[in-house]
Amino acid sequence: MRRELKLGMFVVYRSQRHSTSPEPNAKGVYATPHVDDYSYYVEEYARVAAVLPDGKLLICTKNGTQRTLQAEEPLLRRAGWWERLLFRKNFPPCTDIVVRIQPEDKILEETAFTPPSHVGWQ
Repeated sequence: MRRELKLGMFVVYRSQRHSTSPEPNAKGVYATPHVDDYSYYVEEYARVAAVLPDGKLLICTKNGTQRTLQAEEPLLRRAGWWERLLFRKNFPPCTDIVVRIQPEDKILEETAFTPPSHVGWQ
């Protein structure tokens, strides 16, 4: 039985990726049969930005990526206390997560999510 995910909660999403060279933070790396490609996953640290009435969640990462996922998504889980402590700089700040929802399940307004200037290569 999974705990219910609520607005503002810290979550970790395992993003499946494929490329010719894996990222430095890649986990579970394995080569495809002809060794042309690699398959791996990356853990994305995010917060729940909105809980939609149809059971879906809108999550936001620190760099501004937004995803709409089912609440029962097997690749989505709550962040443990050790992850919230060790990787606290990887989670987006709480002030950036403000979403209002209309009764018709539409996102009415959300704050402009701008990543801090130190994110990414300059």
